[in-house]
Amino acid sequence: MSLHTLPLERKAVDVAFSGSSSRLAVLSDSKLTVYALDMHKRPLPKPSLMWRSDVLNGHCPRHVAFLDDETICVLTDSWDEDESSLWSSVGETLKSCGPLVELESVSSLFSSAEYNKLYIQFQNGALHELEELEPQNDLPPISSPIHRFPSLAPEVKVVSVEGQVCKKALFFDPANNDSH
Repeated sequence: MSLHTLPLERKAVDVAFSGSSSRLAVLSDSKLTVYALDMHKRPLPKPSLMWRSDVLNGHCPRHVAFLDDETICVLTDSWDEDESSLWSSVGETLKSCGPLVELESVSSLFSSAEYNKLYIQFQNGALHELEELEPQNDLPPISSPIHRFPSLAPEVKVVSVEGQVCKKALFFDPANNDSH
């Protein structure tokens, strides 16, 4: 079921809504397309195209996430260099923030529940908070570990409650055919 359909040039790899649900980012294998949403009008109007970037052409885009209502971040892979990179929007353009130089492979990129922080999860279950998106003296994005799950969690939600970070992960235990 859907409210509206959007004609896409390419198959969507990932989609993200901004914290206020006023924007929608659609990531394909070569482009990032951003739409404006007006959730206050009735009936709800169709999303309108805001901007599009094809700077990701030649990279392997994987995840898109909003940081606040304006900043859009994209996780890409480079199979030739066996690394993942982070991209961030500046206005209506995407710029490379550099490679994520960790020992483990990056599995996912996502925003906190408040859309004020950005997180990456590694294939070994390690969860890191991205602290600095702007490259400093050509250094890669800075992240710090905040938690280590026993294994990769397919879905993670991070919420700050009175300054403390609360993490909730969804795991599936195939032995018990149970999720927790």
